[in-house]
Amino acid sequence: MARFKNPVDEKAFKVLSAAARRSGMTQAEINRAADWYESVYRPGIEPTELMQSFTAYAERTGIDVDKAVNAYQTAEYYGDRLLEPPSSQFDDRVIKAAENLLKSDPDEYWRDHEGREAYE
Repeated sequence: MARFKNPVDEKAFKVLSAAARRSGMTQAEINRAADWYESVYRPGIEPTELMQSFTAYAERTGIDVDKAVNAYQTAEYYGDRLLEPPSSQFDDRVIKAAENLLKSDPDEYWRDHEGREAYE
């Protein structure tokens, strides 16, 4: 099911989601970032204003800003190539991230239903 009505935004969300997963963000963090995007983004917004808004939102909602910035930079660099089927190395990183989350914060692991599905 598409999250965004605009196909350009939907494709951008898919690319950013792939980059975010590679950056170690949980699906819950990705969803919160998408919520922010839907409520804040508008054409012509200054990049500085966008970053300030996102940083404040991330701090309020528990999104790791460094991972999110890394995801954005990864998406900008790799673009559509991120939508290719993942490699075994990527699978290994997903598994390791899930195991680390389960060890460090079991409550967050169990709250992140979509992330657990990617792990299982």
